Amino acid sequence: MENQMDKEIQEYIEEAGLVFEKMGMTRMAGRVMGYLMVCDKDDVSFDELCDAIQVSRGSISMSTKQLEQVGFVKKIGLPGERKTFYRAADLSIIELLKQRIQLFSLFSDTLTRALDLKKRSDGMADWLVDTAAFYDWIGHEMVALLEKWDENKVNARNAFLDKRKASKE
Repeated sequence: MENQMDKEIQEYIEEAGLVFEKMGMTRMAGRVMGYLMVCDKDDVSFDELCDAIQVSRGSISMSTKQLEQVGFVKKIGLPGERKTFYRAADLSIIELLKQRIQLFSLFSDTLTRALDLKKRSDGMADWLVDTAAFYDWIGHEMVALLEKWDENKVNARNAFLDKRKASKE
């Protein structure tokens, strides 16, 4: 990607930052991921990320670490290169959601433990029961939903592409 990115791409990168921020990540991590998604390169150097997004090395470093931790990017080395490169990970939506489902279980277990440790029945105890039950329930529902997605993925993908094509005509 050239030094002067076109305005639409710059706007997309900023939009991605805002969306990622709403999802609980940093805006900068979203901007980095936004750039990786639209730059049309498999591998992007640390320096290129700094230049393209026009931010400090520290911001890129923190953001790429966050993206690595959640499995969105991979840090790689290339033969003959001394620089650090990043690549958008081969994201499997199923694997990503399975990780989230495990977090639902962990959160439910943590809330259940708090409930076990409480000595009185109060509004907080009611909240703990409702919230732990919800996360337990949603985890099981998500597993079933992922199985349904697996069965319908090809049809859903084709329908999405048809709808997208029709909207561009």
